[in-house]
Amino acid sequence: MQLKDLFWEWRDFHSYVPGGLNSIGRKRKRFVEHLAKKKLESEHKRKMKKDKKKDKKKKAKEEKKNID
Repeated sequence: MQLKDLFWEWRDFHSYVPGGLNSIGRKRKRFVEHLAKKKLESEHKRKMKKDKKKDKKKKAKEEKKNID
C-alpha cells in the first residue's frame, strides 16, 4: 500500500466517522465564538467601570458645589 492510498483511506475514514475531519472545524468555530463572546464581555465590563468612575466624579463635583 502506498502513502497516497493510506492518505485517502484515512480521509475517507474521518469523513464518514461522526466527529471526523469536520469536528476540527466545529471546534475551531466554537472556540472563535467563545473568544468573541469573552471580548464583548470584557469590553462591557470596562465600559461599566468607566461609567461608574465618571458618575463618582460628577457626584464629588456636585457635593463640592453644594458645600461652597
